[in-house]
Amino acid sequence: MKLLLSIIGVSSIGASPILPAISNINNTQEVIPHENRELNPRATIINDRLPGGDLGTFVSKSAARRSLNLIIAASGYIVDVDEKYDGLFILTGDESKGYTGTSLYQYSLILTDITTKLPGGHLGEFSSKENARVELDKLITKSGFKVEVDDSEPYEFRITGIKEEGFTGTSKYTWDINLFDITDILEDKSIGSFREVNEALLFAQREVFKYGLMLNQINFTVQKITDNSGIILVSGNEENGFTGDIKWYFNTTKKDLYLVLFNEKAVLSSNNEVSSLKEINSILAKYNLTNETTVSKVTGVPYSFKVTSRGSNYGGWKQFYWINKN
Repeated sequence: MKLLLSIIGVSSIGASPILPAISNINNTQEVIPHENRELNPRATIINDRLPGGDLGTFVSKSAARRSLNLIIAASGYIVDVDEKYDGLFILTGDESKGYTGTSLYQYSLILTDITTKLPGGHLGEFSSKENARVELDKLITKSGFKVEVDDSEPYEFRITGIKEEGFTGTSKYTWDINLFDITDILEDKSIGSFREVNEALLFAQREVFKYGLMLNQINFTVQKITDNSGIILVSGNEENGFTGDIKWYFNTTKKDLYLVLFNEKAVLSSNNEVSSLKEINSILAKYNLTNETTVSKVTGVPYSFKVTSRGSNYGGWKQFYWINKN
């Protein structure tokens, strides 16, 4: 505070702070030294009605600001208020409206320690982080305290009182996830033969619905066995309260392009359309697929191409993407 007062100078007792001014002469900026600066003789110095001082003690910063606003309104002056410092409002006359000068108003906050009603602890077991947060929010609402919640750490909520709202202190709440193991209701099996990989995936998704599972609770991953056979790895989504994984085996009636090109990355190294096409054609040539396939843009999906079968030797399709770095 001593440093801040030395910067403001004698402004809080009625004089304007002595600061350098900048003038524009022939569109060039020139700093006018303090001793040569001309003050506006018609400007009203705010300190006669807004001398600064101690506003008192408040339950929040917003309450202190409301008290200050009443004082400003009663003065009839137009000022700018800087409130970036804790416990301090800096008022400066709006020179564009004919006011000058600076004054300081201090205030104190009655800080309530949040640990009196939010001491921290263990919330229990939940099927998801969202459900654990709902339980925490109930406790916060019941306390009536204003806090910030940090949920960046796994299975932990750290809450801190918002000082500007009159609260202080920090506490920690932990929680455990209660995961449902999908292997209790699903098992490894063969799900049959399909025209293409996507058809097998759709079947797998419909199959889990029969057991009351939703798509946001389950992850589906395709693994290759041969060019016309593979595995759909069905695994529980732990973020939504599920765990475990099972394997569903499938075949395709033809060699599937997705399986044939399984080891090729979907995201290309190229960063424009022309070089992306060249890269895709090079990949197809490596698998002797140049005359067997067609490459086309994907409608509604920017920066993407789809490789499909031109004849009857292959089924399925493979999609490639390129990143526009411009």
